[in-house]
Amino acid sequence: MRTRTGWDLGFTYTHLSTNGRLDFAPGSNQVLALLSSPASGLTNADSVVATGGVNLNVYDLEAGHWLHFCDSVSSRVSLGLRYANIDQDLRAVYDGGAFSNGIVDAPTQFEGFGGRVAGSVHWNMYRNLSLFGSLGISLLAGELQSHRYEENFGTAVIDVSQTFEQVSPVMELAVGADWKNGPWNVAAGYELSSWLNAATSTDFVDNFHGGSIDNGATDIGFDGFFFRLVYNR
Repeated sequence: MRTRTGWDLGFTYTHLSTNGRLDFAPGSNQVLALLSSPASGLTNADSVVATGGVNLNVYDLEAGHWLHFCDSVSSRVSLGLRYANIDQDLRAVYDGGAFSNGIVDAPTQFEGFGGRVAGSVHWNMYRNLSLFGSLGISLLAGELQSHRYEENFGTAVIDVSQTFEQVSPVMELAVGADWKNGPWNVAAGYELSSWLNAATSTDFVDNFHGGSIDNGATDIGFDGFFFRLVYNR
């Protein structure tokens, strides 16, 4: 939506979901159970099935303004608010050796809210077709949660959770091409984003305290191709 002052107001929703699975069964206690708790004293298994996934949801409300330097070069600056959550799942199931359906679950979640500033430069190559590059920086304050659950032979070995406050700077870079036709805008390109302090490894503080999780934050990054369809009023 465009205002009389030349500023436009917009809302953007970004979603990314990915997961993977790995099966490894060499037998003869050749699987080193690195995810198991040091308190359990269990180190080897015959097989493992590991699964993991990431689910990202980002909501942006922003106000932007266009600056026109000449007929072929223009720029857009914007500022706004952002809410985001990142869910990560890690699960391993060990069997054989010292394990019987030995389960390790280690999910983490980040939820944050804050501000965002961004800018982009557009080069009009032919009629309504342009190349662009953009940079966005956000600062989100929120909570980072981690949970670790382990069981073996149907008995819980570890069940511990923790939550702590965290500030996460986010940087996003994108390059691509867009095409405008009336109120419609179609864009495609490649985007790279880095989320600092938005994840945790759920590692143990040392090899002797099986119920104490390290609360150190780590980073997570995303990159890939994107397609965007925009309607402007």
